[in-house]
Amino acid sequence: MKKIEIGHTSSVIIMNEEGQILLSKRKAKEGEGMYCFPGGKREKGEKPIKAAQREIKEELGIDIQNLKQIDIRKKRLSKIWQNIIFFTLLSDKQIKKVRNVEPNKTESIDWFNIDELPENMWEHNKQYLLDNLEKVTLIRNKLINTK
Repeated sequence: MKKIEIGHTSSVIIMNEEGQILLSKRKAKEGEGMYCFPGGKREKGEKPIKAAQREIKEELGIDIQNLKQIDIRKKRLSKIWQNIIFFTLLSDKQIKKVRNVEPNKTESIDWFNIDELPENMWEHNKQYLLDNLEKVTLIRNKLINTK
């Protein structure tokens, strides 16, 4: 019997105060030219939140602490992936520091209005966002109101 391989990833839905979502346009073989949430594979023994923080630092050059776990999904791509999905709201100060730190893996990083998401967005990422939009909006509003 063939063993089913399971990979583990952490993805982050990043929003600004205007409600726009930050998406990365991939250069990798799997999903080349598609927009997706920043994030990636967890290292052996790494906690999902630590993986999300590390990946955001590696991909966007910023440190994030205020992550909220909002969902867990399984998706079959090249293998079965368990994806822990987090959300964060970036401050203006953090937004100014965002840059494409991995141009060999990421073509661009762009902000999109929720009602104007790109057609070439990974469908499962779009579904994660739509399924969690109410949660994301509540957390965003709470964070804005506590400033």
